Amino acid sequence: MITFNDLKGLYSLSKTLRFELKPIGKTKENIEKHGILERDNERAIAYKAVKKVIDEYHKAFIELMLNDFELDNDSLNEFYYLYHLPTSEAKRKTDLSKVQEVLREKISERFTKSEQYNRLFGKELIRKDLVKFVKTPQYENIIRDTSGNENLTDKEVEQIQERVLNDIAQFDDFTTYFIGFYDNRKNMYVAEDKATSIAHRMVDVNLPKFIDNMDVFDRIAASDVSTHFNELYKAMEPYLNVNEISEMFQLDYFSMVLTQKQIDVYNAIIGGKVLDDGTKVQGLNEYVNLYNQQQKDKSRQLPKLKPLFKQILSERNAISWLPDEFESDNEMLQSIWKCYHDLKEQVFGSLKTLLGSIKDYDLEHIYLPNDLQLTDIAKKHFGSWSVIRNAIVEDLKANNPQKKKEDAEEYEKRLAKLRDSYSIAYLNGIMQGEDFKPIEDFFAGMGAEDNEKEQKLNHFARIENAFTEIKTLLNTDYPEEKILSQDKANVEKIKNLLDAIKDLQHFVKPLLGNGTESDKDSRFYGEFTPLWETLDQITPLYNMVRNRMTKKPYSDEKIKINFDNSTLLAGWDLNKESDNTCTLLRKDGNY
Repeated sequence: MITFNDLKGLYSLSKTLRFELKPIGKTKENIEKHGILERDNERAIAYKAVKKVIDEYHKAFIELMLNDFELDNDSLNEFYYLYHLPTSEAKRKTDLSKVQEVLREKISERFTKSEQYNRLFGKELIRKDLVKFVKTPQYENIIRDTSGNENLTDKEVEQIQERVLNDIAQFDDFTTYFIGFYDNRKNMYVAEDKATSIAHRMVDVNLPKFIDNMDVFDRIAASDVSTHFNELYKAMEPYLNVNEISEMFQLDYFSMVLTQKQIDVYNAIIGGKVLDDGTKVQGLNEYVNLYNQQQKDKSRQLPKLKPLFKQILSERNAISWLPDEFESDNEMLQSIWKCYHDLKEQVFGSLKTLLGSIKDYDLEHIYLPNDLQLTDIAKKHFGSWSVIRNAIVEDLKANNPQKKKEDAEEYEKRLAKLRDSYSIAYLNGIMQGEDFKPIEDFFAGMGAEDNEKEQKLNHFARIENAFTEIKTLLNTDYPEEKILSQDKANVEKIKNLLDAIKDLQHFVKPLLGNGTESDKDSRFYGEFTPLWETLDQITPLYNMVRNRMTKKPYSDEKIKINFDNSTLLAGWDLNKESDNTCTLLRKDGNY
């Protein structure tokens, strides 16, 4: 019989010990007398400002490196070919991944093999490169663009530059202050399939969109919309590097849209642009809208083009109402208010209409991912986690018999890897039965449920109800002397609204498929994808609000204490006592 004592001491246990050091007597007096904490506090404030300058420097570096860089056309053509294979093709998934890996590696090497790359993470960045950068006309333009004041005088710009240079100078002897931040930024340049990397953003996100747009543009070019091409070209000519619009929708042009500057131009061709003189130039999608309004037969309507995602770091400027951090409860409440109204104006109505009419689109080419989202749909729509999964397995077994040398476990794993996604029509086809409900009805119902126990409102109604409950709070100045995170009733209202919007986001996310289906219904996804991307703005807001509301009321913001030593407590070597300002004391064998 195993006892508790038999289980003791089998595994190591890690514990975080928290200590509080309170300076007293002469120690406290000397710290105050010499202004040590004040300098560390000033440095902590300057750290936030310098991080923003470093990010601007990274953005300039990314633009410089990718400006005249061309991806290998053979790899692009191979991706294009594989992308257009049927999703049921056995080796499609594996071969696509290999080509994506090659393309990501090429982009990553463009950065990491440059002479300038290592300086991004060394002392030269703080002591030399940032100082030069802040003095350039390029940074002057950044100051004007980000200040919120279009009429800054040269003198005011110069004063801002001086403040920034003073902030940077505080770290001449403290360049190691940024080591953690540097590690974070290094993730942008890796070749791995990570959402935070530049290579992933370009290859795994934007390249499939770009190819989808090539196919959609061919349909647009064959319609009456093409009569507006010359008009659009002339209006946008100063920003273009092509002889005609059609060149921007050819595969070899993809290398041109790796930089944020050219992504902006490409997206302006799609969505329109307000020129410097105030003239509004209509984009291709606006012409498509006008064309579709004239088509009584919906099957004759054209799909829309999808704008490309912004380059890494540039997306931080995309959400005007979301600051880097909330300075007050009122600023947070204003952001929630603006987010809700942006989504109501740009997303909710159009998304509700799209879901309600999903049956009118090509269900053979609207995809759901082969992951836990499919299991969740099965539970909510059919009342069983496994019903869809079991039907898929049975169908795959019927069409992919077990090999002679393959055991049951290997066979199950092979079946699971065959497909990344399944069309709604395919799932309907294998699910026919007495209790069957078409899967498109799940989305058309918008999350509403009506059973013997309760009548559940759809997602849009729940959002509207949650907003009604919080409307007064969002539209009224919250007392500065109060702490909102301690106001449980109002925190609950905030949570209910944001949760309701997140629930809608989770509800529609499966319609994205896995993102690499080339035969998607371009008419449906041309509408759905931009709506999803705008709806996804709730994610950074949700995280920031949650972090603020769960912050302990007594915890002041922590700052790093250096005691005027950049290598404080960096080691206990006897020869480094003066360098690291630390001494390890021993008495009677105790340290």
